[in-house]
Amino acid sequence: MSAESPPPAPPTVDLIQLVKDVRDLRIVLRTILSVVFACISYFSFRALVSVPKFEMIFENMLGDKSKLPEISKLVIGWSRLGLVAFAIIIGFIVTGIILITTVRNIRMAGLAFVVCGVPLLMHLLICWSATYGPLIEVVKGLTGP
Repeated sequence: MSAESPPPAPPTVDLIQLVKDVRDLRIVLRTILSVVFACISYFSFRALVSVPKFEMIFENMLGDKSKLPEISKLVIGWSRLGLVAFAIIIGFIVTGIILITTVRNIRMAGLAFVVCGVPLLMHLLICWSATYGPLIEVVKGLTGP
């Protein structure tokens, strides 16, 4: 008698359906990651572009640029870097989109989302806080010392 193992059984209908369901789930998760990443990317890019436009408004509200909160000064300086800042943000966006949409493994797509999406989200939150900082200073000035 030989010690050969029997040939594998053909896949059952349940196994075939499970494989299709997993493939569909992978597509749905990748789509969700892509849409969330696209939204974060859009708002992060818009924040980078819009903050310098608020500089004159902030100066008029506070009376002097020196009264701006430090985070607002930092973000305005970051936005003034011009092509360097745009290149970094666009680099994160393009890299994230390419990795999320082309990597076959959903775990790697999730990792790409974290590696590229979290810095964009942090950038967005910092820009938003820099935008609201001068408004908070104005309200503080109205309510007294």
